[in-house]
Amino acid sequence: TVPAPKRWAVQLRSYSSEATAQRLVNEWRAKGQSAFVMPVTSGGKTLYRVRIGPSKERAGAEATLKIVKASVPGAAVVAHP
Repeated sequence: TVPAPKRWAVQLRSYSSEATAQRLVNEWRAKGQSAFVMPVTSGGKTLYRVRIGPSKERAGAEATLKIVKASVPGAAVVAHP
């Protein structure tokens, strides 16, 4: 089988509250970004990652990162499933 192509996203933050994560998603969508919540379970707890993307090319995610860094200094480009 052929592995799925890697995609890239900008991770803004992770929250333990889905409602808090969704508020940040709404804020970035209002700015024209394709933000979404990605739940992940670790150690029996669910965290809600707020991401923008995904992009087929890392360069696209890096360009988005430059836009969000001023508002979210801890944002980072991450591989998206």
